[in-house]
Amino acid sequence: MNEETQETISLIRRQLFQQVPVAQFRFSTDGPEVVDEDKAKYRVVLDPEVQTSLYQTVILQTDQLPPSYVSKILKSLASLTEKFGEELDGSILEIMIDLMMRPSKPLGEPGPVTYFFKTGNDSEESIVLNEARSIISGFGTTGNRTWEAALALGEFLYNQVGYSDTIDINGKTILELGAGSGFVSLLCGKLAAKKVIATDGNEDIVLKMRRNIENNNLSDIVETAIYKWGNSSGTNIGHQLERESRKADYSFDRKVDVILGADIVCKT
Repeated sequence: MNEETQETISLIRRQLFQQVPVAQFRFSTDGPEVVDEDKAKYRVVLDPEVQTSLYQTVILQTDQLPPSYVSKILKSLASLTEKFGEELDGSILEIMIDLMMRPSKPLGEPGPVTYFFKTGNDSEESIVLNEARSIISGFGTTGNRTWEAALALGEFLYNQVGYSDTIDINGKTILELGAGSGFVSLLCGKLAAKKVIATDGNEDIVLKMRRNIENNNLSDIVETAIYKWGNSSGTNIGHQLERESRKADYSFDRKVDVILGADIVCKT
């Protein structure tokens, strides 16, 4: 298997397990999908031998992913092959039909989502989170999935490793506000932070985040805490009673080196 084939299969694998939205899914390493695609751009994924390898090494491993999501991705691949007058691998076609026949999971039901990244020695690492990728933002639900701003912050931090004139988390104590699923905190733990305190104002979210930390074997580096850093800050009697009854949730007095936050403020 040549390098271009490996990169294409790896790209598809990463996107599948991260459950990248269908509209953003790419079948080529040559850049974003465009309207006037050139067949040569998809020469790798259109190759029957590559499709066989894709089926054996990737698609057969997607049993924990939502059937409706995987079937939509495979339908996109089928449309692509048909557009350029090629045939879809028979095994992929069979599994696509089987997935389409299965009942859909309820919208917002959590499941494993995997985020891949490379370490300094070029080996592949991953963070697996139990989250609901299809959930739509609403009261009490925002912490149930990893949002785009957290992914952007994670990418920024990942790209800063080794550069002393930017945010340095190596050996530092990190506080994350509104950590939600815990993605950024877990990434910091993987990127050699000394200690990470992942906080959120929702008790249920903190409990779920704790499970994500345990599942990624980072409990010795990443810990959780309830911290309502910006809630109920008004002067009316309701806000005052809330703060008085739960003082511990509104205070944080530990020394940290870096404070991080993504998608933690909004305009209403």
